[in-house]
Amino acid sequence: FVTHDQEEALVMADRIVVMDQGTIEQVGNAEEIYSSPVSPFVANFVGMMNFIPAKTTIKPNSVQIDSITLLCDTPEGVDPHQPITVAVRPEDVHITTDQSQSQNIVSVTVTEVEFLGSFYRLTCELDDAKQTHLLVEVSTHLMEQLSIEIGNVLNVHISPDNIRVYPGTTILNL
Repeated sequence: FVTHDQEEALVMADRIVVMDQGTIEQVGNAEEIYSSPVSPFVANFVGMMNFIPAKTTIKPNSVQIDSITLLCDTPEGVDPHQPITVAVRPEDVHITTDQSQSQNIVSVTVTEVEFLGSFYRLTCELDDAKQTHLLVEVSTHLMEQLSIEIGNVLNVHISPDNIRVYPGTTILNL
């Protein structure tokens, strides 16, 4: 069965083959393809994804986005300070009010709010990495509870398990 409808493929297929210009990029079940995309193409093809230019650091398993350091698994064989692309799905970025958590907390400013029925999609600018945007998906309940609107400064948490790192710079951003 061949389809270009990602949602249809995720729902109906036992096994999915993602191809780019006749080349197989990834083969797996729906959850593998969505949760562990092997390339920026697959990540962008199946669902929404934030792509953020970054660099590796001297410290293992950390990346640098301007002055922001995030902990995450990094690919083997990438030298320190090499350009990479950090990828994270909007639903994996969580607003936090817990100040005791210090790992992977990033301050953002809400620049756009889009109502999508059961949730809102926020476009945010990273406060310590100007001109770097991050999509964040928030439930309607949380939007009301926190009275989120354009101009609000929020702290968001990105779990290291939800960050994908790809060598080089990917130009698939917002």
